[in-house]
Amino acid sequence: MALSFSHTCARDGTRIWYSREPGIGAPLLFVLHSFLPPASVLADSSGSLKLHRGLAHGASWYMFDWRGSGRSSNGAGPITFESMADDLEAVADAIGGPFDLNAINDGCGIALAFAARRPAVVRRMLLIAPQGEIARSPRFVERARRNKGADAITALAGMMMWIHPGTDSVESFAVAEKSLRVKPLPLVEELRRAAMSVDTLSFAPAVTTPTLVLVSGDEAQDGFDLAAAMSNARAIRWTDIGDGTINGANWRKAWDELSPPRSEVDGSSAVVSSNTTHLSSRELQVLHLVVQGHSSRRIAEELVISEPTVATHIRHILEKSGTANRTEAAAIYSASLTEQPGVASP
Repeated sequence: MALSFSHTCARDGTRIWYSREPGIGAPLLFVLHSFLPPASVLADSSGSLKLHRGLAHGASWYMFDWRGSGRSSNGAGPITFESMADDLEAVADAIGGPFDLNAINDGCGIALAFAARRPAVVRRMLLIAPQGEIARSPRFVERARRNKGADAITALAGMMMWIHPGTDSVESFAVAEKSLRVKPLPLVEELRRAAMSVDTLSFAPAVTTPTLVLVSGDEAQDGFDLAAAMSNARAIRWTDIGDGTINGANWRKAWDELSPPRSEVDGSSAVVSSNTTHLSSRELQVLHLVVQGHSSRRIAEELVISEPTVATHIRHILEKSGTANRTEAAAIYSASLTEQPGVASP
């Protein structure tokens, strides 16, 4: 299923482009690392799409381009932490309802600021390798600059292949090259400086949203310190999750254990026909993956369940929807989805 793109405007009029993939349940909004490709470029990365779909777990999900990168424009004056937070708020307003929030590295501070500002909108958060005082130290700043400056394309492609294990290397290099054309290093540095300019520990105590913090490597203490400063957060090393690999299924399982998602279907993200209203949340997740053309084996991998369990869910789906096969059930479900206002193809 192809991503759809639309744009919204921040308070200063800056156009912020965002992508959306339809699904069932409360939406999930991703706030990316400053060095990662913008959403309009990541749409070309099969590894990235697999990870985000794994984390979304059948729900509708969104990503957006930071100002000045990808399709997004830039306002007058320098990029600041406040302007980046406004960009996130504009996308949140476009979503129009409560959602889950996932952020990575230097994007975590922006997500925390938003959760403190709009607590009723964020249902729960997943923060991956948040960066704080350790990441601001001269040694870490210089290491990041050297890695990016020596061969930025190789550094970015390598990061993507590490985050998305098994991703085709040719694809990763192509995506990295395209990204650096629309998000050049000077802009990356400006975005990072803005994102890291505020001490997130100062407002972390005001965030009451249930939060899972995944920590990694030399900067792990930043994540542990952040979780300790929050009233409803837990920090865990991602090597302690599942088999220790970096994938959406293991992260999602740990997140769900900490903060179980709502079992009911959230009507803000989709309208479902009477043929499917009696499906359970898990059956809707399976059906959403069937619509995407996934095999039973792939569905089992995505949802971290066995293939016989998938077969049982599909049998129940056919019985409840009154359809004869997967194709008919998928067709009815696809026809029942109503796109949110304002979302359009490019």
